[in-house]
Amino acid sequence: MDLPFATGYYVDDIIAAGRVECTNAIPEFYTIGDVPYKKLRRPPGIEELGTAGTKATRGAWNLGDVPYEVAGNTLYRIESDFTNTTIGTIVGTGRVSMAASSLELCIVVPGVKGYIYSVSGGLVEITDATYLANLSLQVAYKDGYFLHVTDSKLFKSNLNDGTTYDALDFASAEVLPDKITSIHVSRNQLYVGGVETIEPFQNIGGSGFPYIRIPGGVIPMGVKAKFSLVEYARTFAFIGGAKGEVPSVYLFTGSVPEKIANNAIDLIITALTDAQRQTIYCTTYAENGGFFLNVHFPEQVMTYDRSTGLWHERTSKNVQGSQTIWRVAAILQAYGKTIVFDNQSGLYGDMTCGCFTEYGDSVKRVFSTIPFKGQNGNRISFSEMEIVMATGTGTDPECSADNTADLAIASCAVAG
Repeated sequence: MDLPFATGYYVDDIIAAGRVECTNAIPEFYTIGDVPYKKLRRPPGIEELGTAGTKATRGAWNLGDVPYEVAGNTLYRIESDFTNTTIGTIVGTGRVSMAASSLELCIVVPGVKGYIYSVSGGLVEITDATYLANLSLQVAYKDGYFLHVTDSKLFKSNLNDGTTYDALDFASAEVLPDKITSIHVSRNQLYVGGVETIEPFQNIGGSGFPYIRIPGGVIPMGVKAKFSLVEYARTFAFIGGAKGEVPSVYLFTGSVPEKIANNAIDLIITALTDAQRQTIYCTTYAENGGFFLNVHFPEQVMTYDRSTGLWHERTSKNVQGSQTIWRVAAILQAYGKTIVFDNQSGLYGDMTCGCFTEYGDSVKRVFSTIPFKGQNGNRISFSEMEIVMATGTGTDPECSADNTADLAIASCAVAG
Protein backbone atom coordinates (compact mmCIF):
# COMPACT_ATOMS: atom_id res chain seq x y z
CA MET A 1 0.00 0.00 0.00
CA ASP A 2 1.08 3.61 -0.58
CA LEU A 3 1.25 5.83 2.47
CA PRO A 4 -0.82 9.04 2.02
CA PHE A 5 2.06 11.41 2.73
CA ALA A 6 1.70 14.10 0.01
CA THR A 7 -1.58 15.52 1.30
CA GLY A 8 -0.43 18.95 2.47
CA TYR A 9 -0.91 20.68 5.83
CA TYR A 10 -4.06 19.99 7.82
CA VAL A 11 -5.24 20.36 11.41
CA ASP A 12 -8.65 19.20 12.60
CA ASP A 13 -10.37 21.10 15.41
CA ILE A 14 -12.29 18.04 16.64
CA ILE A 15 -10.27 14.91 15.97
CA ALA A 16 -7.08 15.03 18.05
CA ALA A 17 -5.27 12.70 15.67
CA GLY A 18 -6.30 14.72 12.65
CA ARG A 19 -3.05 16.65 12.28
CA VAL A 20 -0.87 16.38 9.19
CA GLU A 21 2.41 18.25 9.09
CA CYS A 22 3.89 19.50 5.86
CA THR A 23 6.65 22.01 6.51
CA ASN A 24 9.03 23.22 3.80
CA ALA A 25 7.78 20.46 1.49
CA ILE A 26 5.60 21.03 -1.57
CA PRO A 27 3.06 18.29 -2.41
CA GLU A 28 2.87 17.66 -6.16
CA PHE A 29 0.85 15.39 -8.44
CA TYR A 30 2.02 13.93 -11.74
CA THR A 31 1.13 11.12 -14.11
CA ILE A 32 3.32 8.65 -15.98
CA GLY A 33 1.23 7.03 -18.65
CA ASP A 34 -2.11 6.48 -16.96
CA VAL A 35 -0.64 5.96 -13.50
CA PRO A 36 -1.01 8.88 -11.03
CA TYR A 37 1.81 9.62 -8.59
CA LYS A 38 2.38 12.00 -5.72
CA LYS A 39 5.61 13.44 -4.42
CA LEU A 40 7.06 16.00 -2.02
CA ARG A 41 9.48 18.54 -3.44
CA ARG A 42 11.61 20.97 -1.52
CA PRO A 43 10.88 24.69 -1.98
CA PRO A 44 13.61 26.91 -3.41
CA GLY A 45 16.34 28.08 -1.07
CA ILE A 46 17.57 31.66 -0.60
CA GLU A 47 21.06 32.63 -1.69
CA GLU A 48 22.26 35.87 -0.06
CA LEU A 49 22.77 38.79 -2.46
CA GLY A 50 23.38 41.71 -0.11
CA THR A 51 22.39 43.64 3.00
CA ALA A 52 20.57 46.97 3.22
CA GLY A 53 21.09 48.21 6.76
CA THR A 54 20.08 46.14 9.78
CA LYS A 55 16.32 46.69 10.00
CA ALA A 56 13.49 44.50 8.71
CA THR A 57 11.86 45.16 5.35
CA ARG A 58 8.58 47.12 5.42
CA GLY A 59 7.85 46.84 1.70
CA ALA A 60 9.44 46.58 -1.75
CA TRP A 61 8.47 47.53 -5.31
CA ASN A 62 9.94 47.87 -8.80
CA LEU A 63 10.31 51.23 -10.53
CA GLY A 64 10.83 50.17 -14.11
CA ASP A 65 13.10 47.14 -13.85
CA VAL A 66 14.86 48.37 -10.71
CA PRO A 67 13.83 47.12 -7.22
CA TYR A 68 13.43 49.51 -4.29
CA GLU A 69 13.06 48.50 -0.65
CA VAL A 70 11.97 50.25 2.54
CA ALA A 71 13.97 48.71 5.39
CA GLY A 72 13.63 50.35 8.78
CA ASN A 73 13.42 54.09 8.11
CA THR A 74 15.39 54.02 4.87
CA LEU A 75 14.53 53.68 1.18
CA TYR A 76 17.15 51.69 -0.74
CA ARG A 77 17.70 51.02 -4.43
CA ILE A 78 19.08 47.58 -5.30
CA GLU A 79 21.60 47.92 -8.11
CA SER A 80 22.22 45.42 -10.91
CA ASP A 81 25.37 44.15 -9.15
CA PHE A 82 23.20 43.65 -6.01
CA THR A 83 24.87 46.39 -4.04
CA ASN A 84 22.45 49.00 -2.69
CA THR A 85 22.18 52.78 -2.65
CA THR A 86 20.57 54.78 0.16
CA ILE A 87 17.88 57.09 -1.25
CA GLY A 88 16.33 58.77 1.78
CA THR A 89 14.27 58.53 4.96
CA ILE A 90 10.79 57.02 5.32
CA VAL A 91 9.14 57.59 8.70
CA GLY A 92 7.23 55.00 10.72
CA THR A 93 7.69 51.38 11.67
CA GLY A 94 4.82 49.45 10.07
CA ARG A 95 4.34 48.03 6.61
CA VAL A 96 4.18 50.56 3.76
CA SER A 97 2.06 50.59 0.59
CA MET A 98 3.87 51.15 -2.71
CA ALA A 99 2.99 51.66 -6.38
CA ALA A 100 4.87 52.92 -9.43
CA SER A 101 4.38 54.59 -12.79
CA SER A 102 7.09 54.48 -15.44
CA LEU A 103 8.83 57.46 -13.82
CA GLU A 104 7.64 57.76 -10.21
CA LEU A 105 7.50 55.52 -7.16
CA CYS A 106 4.85 56.35 -4.53
CA ILE A 107 5.37 55.22 -0.94
CA VAL A 108 2.54 55.54 1.58
CA VAL A 109 3.01 55.23 5.32
CA PRO A 110 -0.67 54.50 6.06
CA GLY A 111 -2.40 57.45 7.66
CA VAL A 112 0.91 59.24 8.33
CA LYS A 113 2.82 60.44 5.24
CA GLY A 114 3.23 59.94 1.53
CA TYR A 115 6.37 60.17 -0.62
CA ILE A 116 7.22 60.34 -4.30
CA TYR A 117 10.58 59.21 -5.67
CA SER A 118 11.88 59.74 -9.18
CA VAL A 119 15.37 59.33 -10.57
CA SER A 120 15.40 62.96 -11.71
CA GLY A 121 13.82 64.52 -8.60
CA GLY A 122 14.90 62.21 -5.80
CA LEU A 123 12.73 61.43 -2.78
CA VAL A 124 10.23 64.13 -1.74
CA GLU A 125 7.39 64.19 0.75
CA ILE A 126 3.90 64.83 -0.62
CA THR A 127 3.02 68.21 0.86
CA ASP A 128 -0.04 69.03 -1.25
CA ALA A 129 -2.75 70.43 1.06
CA THR A 130 -5.48 68.17 -0.39
CA TYR A 131 -3.35 65.08 0.22
CA LEU A 132 -2.46 66.15 3.76
CA ALA A 133 -6.16 66.64 4.53
CA ASN A 134 -6.88 63.09 3.32
CA LEU A 135 -3.90 61.00 4.36
CA SER A 136 -3.80 57.85 2.26
CA LEU A 137 -4.09 54.38 3.73
CA GLN A 138 -3.06 52.55 0.54
CA VAL A 139 -1.99 53.38 -3.02
CA ALA A 140 -2.31 51.83 -6.49
CA TYR A 141 -1.45 53.08 -9.99
CA LYS A 142 -3.60 53.14 -13.12
CA ASP A 143 -4.00 55.25 -16.28
CA GLY A 144 -1.38 57.82 -15.30
CA TYR A 145 -2.82 58.41 -11.81
CA PHE A 146 -1.78 57.37 -8.33
CA LEU A 147 -5.03 56.23 -6.71
CA HIS A 148 -5.42 56.43 -2.94
CA VAL A 149 -8.02 55.45 -0.37
CA THR A 150 -8.95 56.67 3.07
CA ASP A 151 -11.50 54.73 5.11
CA SER A 152 -14.30 56.58 3.29
CA LYS A 153 -12.90 58.03 0.05
CA LEU A 154 -11.18 57.14 -3.22
CA PHE A 155 -9.03 59.93 -4.66
CA LYS A 156 -6.33 60.41 -7.27
CA SER A 157 -3.26 62.45 -8.07
CA ASN A 158 -3.01 64.78 -11.02
CA LEU A 159 -2.09 63.10 -14.31
CA ASN A 160 1.54 61.91 -14.35
CA ASP A 161 2.31 63.78 -11.11
CA GLY A 162 2.08 62.00 -7.78
CA THR A 163 2.89 65.14 -5.79
CA THR A 164 -0.19 67.22 -6.69
CA TYR A 165 -3.90 66.63 -6.01
CA ASP A 166 -7.22 68.36 -6.76
CA ALA A 167 -9.83 68.83 -4.06
CA LEU A 168 -12.57 67.72 -6.49
CA ASP A 169 -10.92 64.45 -7.55
CA PHE A 170 -12.77 62.21 -5.07
CA ALA A 171 -15.33 59.40 -5.11
CA SER A 172 -16.89 57.18 -2.47
CA ALA A 173 -18.20 53.63 -2.44
CA GLU A 174 -21.69 53.90 -3.87
CA VAL A 175 -23.71 50.73 -3.32
CA LEU A 176 -23.00 49.62 0.24
CA PRO A 177 -21.03 52.54 1.64
CA ASP A 178 -19.05 50.52 4.14
CA LYS A 179 -15.61 51.38 5.44
CA ILE A 180 -12.93 51.17 2.73
CA THR A 181 -10.09 48.80 3.56
CA SER A 182 -8.01 48.36 0.37
CA ILE A 183 -7.41 49.16 -3.29
CA HIS A 184 -6.07 47.00 -6.10
CA VAL A 185 -5.64 46.94 -9.88
CA SER A 186 -6.10 43.58 -11.62
CA ARG A 187 -6.30 42.92 -15.36
CA ASN A 188 -6.47 46.69 -15.95
CA GLN A 189 -9.51 46.95 -13.66
CA LEU A 190 -9.65 49.05 -10.49
CA TYR A 191 -11.15 47.40 -7.39
CA VAL A 192 -11.96 49.18 -4.13
CA GLY A 193 -12.36 46.83 -1.19
CA GLY A 194 -14.56 47.57 1.79
CA VAL A 195 -15.43 45.71 4.96
CA GLU A 196 -18.48 44.08 3.32
CA THR A 197 -18.06 44.58 -0.45
CA ILE A 198 -15.54 44.96 -3.26
CA GLU A 199 -16.50 47.49 -5.93
CA PRO A 200 -15.05 47.63 -9.47
CA PHE A 201 -14.46 51.06 -11.05
CA GLN A 202 -13.77 52.09 -14.62
CA ASN A 203 -12.17 55.19 -16.13
CA ILE A 204 -14.67 56.97 -18.37
CA GLY A 205 -12.39 59.97 -19.01
CA GLY A 206 -13.68 63.51 -19.35
CA SER A 207 -13.51 66.31 -16.81
CA GLY A 208 -13.87 65.82 -13.09
CA PHE A 209 -13.23 62.52 -11.32
CA PRO A 210 -12.98 59.96 -14.17
CA TYR A 211 -13.62 56.75 -12.22
CA ILE A 212 -17.17 55.47 -11.79
CA ARG A 213 -18.51 52.25 -10.33
CA ILE A 214 -19.37 49.52 -12.83
CA PRO A 215 -23.12 48.87 -12.48
CA GLY A 216 -23.92 45.35 -11.33
CA GLY A 217 -20.28 44.53 -10.69
CA VAL A 218 -20.25 44.72 -6.90
CA ILE A 219 -18.74 41.66 -5.20
CA PRO A 220 -20.71 40.92 -1.98
CA MET A 221 -17.62 40.14 0.04
CA GLY A 222 -15.26 42.45 1.91
CA VAL A 223 -11.51 42.59 2.47
CA LYS A 224 -10.49 42.14 6.11
CA ALA A 225 -6.72 42.78 5.84
CA LYS A 226 -5.57 45.46 3.40
CA PHE A 227 -2.12 43.99 2.72
CA SER A 228 -3.63 40.58 1.98
CA LEU A 229 -5.14 41.75 -1.33
CA VAL A 230 -2.58 40.72 -3.97
CA GLU A 231 -2.37 39.74 -7.62
CA TYR A 232 -2.31 35.95 -7.90
CA ALA A 233 -2.85 33.37 -10.66
CA ARG A 234 -3.97 36.04 -13.18
CA THR A 235 -6.57 37.40 -10.76
CA PHE A 236 -6.41 38.41 -7.09
CA ALA A 237 -6.58 36.76 -3.68
CA PHE A 238 -7.43 38.23 -0.28
CA ILE A 239 -8.44 37.62 3.32
CA GLY A 240 -12.13 38.43 3.47
CA GLY A 241 -15.70 37.38 3.92
CA ALA A 242 -19.32 38.39 3.48
CA LYS A 243 -21.24 40.29 6.13
CA GLY A 244 -21.44 38.24 9.32
CA GLU A 245 -18.98 35.60 8.09
CA VAL A 246 -15.72 34.59 9.73
CA PRO A 247 -12.88 35.69 7.38
CA SER A 248 -11.14 33.15 5.17
CA VAL A 249 -8.83 33.11 2.13
CA TYR A 250 -10.54 33.75 -1.20
CA LEU A 251 -9.59 33.86 -4.87
CA PHE A 252 -11.63 36.05 -7.22
CA THR A 253 -12.64 33.93 -10.20
CA GLY A 254 -14.75 36.33 -12.25
CA SER A 255 -18.03 36.77 -10.40
CA VAL A 256 -18.12 35.04 -7.01
CA PRO A 257 -14.90 34.63 -4.99
CA GLU A 258 -13.78 31.03 -4.51
CA LYS A 259 -12.79 29.94 -1.03
CA ILE A 260 -9.35 28.31 -1.16
CA ALA A 261 -8.65 27.92 2.57
CA ASN A 262 -9.19 24.55 4.19
CA ASN A 263 -10.34 24.03 7.77
CA ALA A 264 -6.79 24.25 9.10
CA ILE A 265 -6.25 27.71 7.58
CA ASP A 266 -9.64 28.87 8.83
CA LEU A 267 -8.65 27.79 12.35
CA ILE A 268 -5.57 30.02 12.19
CA ILE A 269 -7.62 33.02 11.06
CA THR A 270 -10.39 32.44 13.59
CA ALA A 271 -7.90 32.38 16.47
CA LEU A 272 -6.63 35.88 15.60
CA THR A 273 -7.97 39.13 16.97
CA ASP A 274 -9.16 41.84 14.57
CA ALA A 275 -5.94 43.76 15.24
CA GLN A 276 -3.83 40.69 14.46
CA ARG A 277 -5.74 40.10 11.21
CA GLN A 278 -4.81 43.58 10.10
CA THR A 279 -1.13 42.59 10.19
CA ILE A 280 -1.60 39.73 7.70
CA TYR A 281 0.08 40.28 4.36
CA CYS A 282 0.43 38.08 1.29
CA THR A 283 3.22 37.49 -1.22
CA THR A 284 3.23 35.43 -4.41
CA TYR A 285 5.62 33.75 -6.82
CA ALA A 286 5.62 31.04 -9.48
CA GLU A 287 8.15 28.28 -10.19
CA ASN A 288 8.25 24.75 -11.62
CA GLY A 289 4.65 25.02 -12.82
CA GLY A 290 3.31 25.97 -9.39
CA PHE A 291 1.55 29.24 -8.49
CA PHE A 292 2.20 30.02 -4.84
CA LEU A 293 0.27 32.31 -2.50
CA ASN A 294 2.07 32.89 0.80
CA VAL A 295 -0.17 34.08 3.64
CA HIS A 296 2.00 35.70 6.31
CA PHE A 297 0.16 35.33 9.62
CA PRO A 298 1.62 36.87 12.81
CA GLU A 299 3.19 33.58 13.95
CA GLN A 300 3.35 31.34 10.87
CA VAL A 301 3.41 31.43 7.07
CA MET A 302 1.10 29.15 5.11
CA THR A 303 1.54 28.61 1.35
CA TYR A 304 -1.14 27.62 -1.15
CA ASP A 305 -0.34 26.04 -4.53
CA ARG A 306 -3.02 26.72 -7.13
CA SER A 307 -1.87 23.80 -9.28
CA THR A 308 -2.76 21.23 -6.58
CA GLY A 309 -5.12 23.10 -4.25
CA LEU A 310 -2.96 22.06 -1.27
CA TRP A 311 -1.40 24.06 1.57
CA HIS A 312 1.95 23.67 3.30
CA GLU A 313 3.86 25.63 5.92
CA ARG A 314 7.07 27.62 5.43
CA THR A 315 9.61 28.17 8.21
CA SER A 316 13.17 29.47 8.49
CA LYS A 317 15.91 29.88 11.06
CA ASN A 318 16.26 33.31 12.65
CA VAL A 319 19.52 35.22 13.05
CA GLN A 320 20.18 33.24 16.27
CA GLY A 321 19.69 29.90 14.50
CA SER A 322 16.32 29.00 16.07
CA GLN A 323 13.21 28.00 14.11
CA THR A 324 10.96 30.92 13.16
CA ILE A 325 8.41 31.92 10.56
CA TRP A 326 9.51 32.14 6.93
CA ARG A 327 11.88 35.07 6.59
CA VAL A 328 10.28 36.79 3.63
CA ALA A 329 8.67 40.24 3.73
CA ALA A 330 8.44 40.90 -0.02
CA ILE A 331 9.14 39.16 -3.35
CA LEU A 332 10.13 40.92 -6.59
CA GLN A 333 11.25 39.83 -10.05
CA ALA A 334 14.33 41.81 -11.12
CA TYR A 335 17.63 41.28 -12.94
CA GLY A 336 16.53 37.80 -14.00
CA LYS A 337 16.11 36.65 -10.39
CA THR A 338 13.37 36.21 -7.80
CA ILE A 339 14.54 38.61 -5.11
CA VAL A 340 13.22 38.20 -1.57
CA PHE A 341 13.60 40.65 1.30
CA ASP A 342 14.07 39.61 4.92
CA ASN A 343 11.47 40.34 7.62
CA GLN A 344 14.08 40.21 10.39
CA SER A 345 17.09 42.09 9.02
CA GLY A 346 18.33 44.00 5.98
CA LEU A 347 19.25 40.85 4.08
CA TYR A 348 17.97 40.26 0.56
CA GLY A 349 18.58 37.21 -1.58
CA ASP A 350 17.82 35.17 -4.66
CA MET A 351 15.09 32.58 -4.14
CA THR A 352 16.29 29.76 -6.36
CA CYS A 353 15.96 26.01 -6.69
CA GLY A 354 19.74 25.90 -7.09
CA CYS A 355 20.23 26.76 -3.42
CA PHE A 356 19.59 24.23 -0.63
CA THR A 357 19.85 26.64 2.31
CA GLU A 358 18.44 30.02 3.39
CA TYR A 359 21.13 32.64 3.88
CA GLY A 360 23.55 29.77 4.58
CA ASP A 361 21.38 28.06 7.21
CA SER A 362 20.02 24.55 6.74
CA VAL A 363 16.27 24.16 6.25
CA LYS A 364 14.24 21.83 8.47
CA ARG A 365 11.64 19.83 6.53
CA VAL A 366 8.89 17.87 8.28
CA PHE A 367 5.99 15.83 6.92
CA SER A 368 3.59 13.23 8.24
CA THR A 369 0.86 11.02 6.82
CA ILE A 370 -2.83 11.29 7.50
CA PRO A 371 -4.15 8.87 10.17
CA PHE A 372 -5.18 5.52 8.70
CA LYS A 373 -6.24 2.07 9.84
CA GLY A 374 -6.70 -1.36 8.37
CA GLN A 375 -9.94 -3.07 7.52
CA ASN A 376 -12.71 -2.83 10.12
CA GLY A 377 -10.68 -0.28 12.03
CA ASN A 378 -7.99 -2.77 13.01
CA ARG A 379 -4.47 -1.66 13.82
CA ILE A 380 -1.74 -2.12 11.23
CA SER A 381 1.84 -3.07 11.94
CA PHE A 382 4.62 -2.63 9.40
CA SER A 383 7.75 -4.70 9.15
CA GLU A 384 9.22 -2.77 6.24
CA MET A 385 9.05 0.74 4.78
CA GLU A 386 10.48 1.95 1.49
CA ILE A 387 11.10 5.64 0.75
CA VAL A 388 12.13 6.69 -2.75
CA MET A 389 13.90 10.04 -3.07
CA ALA A 390 16.35 11.90 -5.26
CA THR A 391 19.74 11.43 -3.58
CA GLY A 392 23.13 13.03 -4.04
CA THR A 393 21.68 16.44 -4.91
CA GLY A 394 22.28 18.35 -1.68
CA THR A 395 25.29 20.30 -0.47
CA ASP A 396 24.84 20.09 3.30
CA PRO A 397 28.30 20.76 4.80
CA GLU A 398 27.49 18.47 7.71
CA CYS A 399 27.08 15.49 5.39
CA SER A 400 29.22 14.00 2.69
CA ALA A 401 28.11 14.67 -0.89
CA ASP A 402 27.30 10.99 -1.37
CA ASN A 403 24.89 10.92 1.55
CA THR A 404 22.96 14.15 1.08
CA ALA A 405 19.50 14.07 -0.45
CA ASP A 406 17.07 16.53 -1.91
CA LEU A 407 13.54 16.19 -0.56
CA ALA A 408 11.79 14.86 -3.64
CA ILE A 409 9.97 11.82 -2.35
CA ALA A 410 8.20 10.15 -5.22
CA SER A 411 6.98 7.04 -3.43
CA CYS A 412 6.58 5.87 0.12
CA ALA A 413 5.29 2.32 0.43
CA VAL A 414 4.97 -0.15 3.26
CA ALA A 415 4.75 -3.91 3.44
CA GLY A 416 3.57 -5.83 6.44
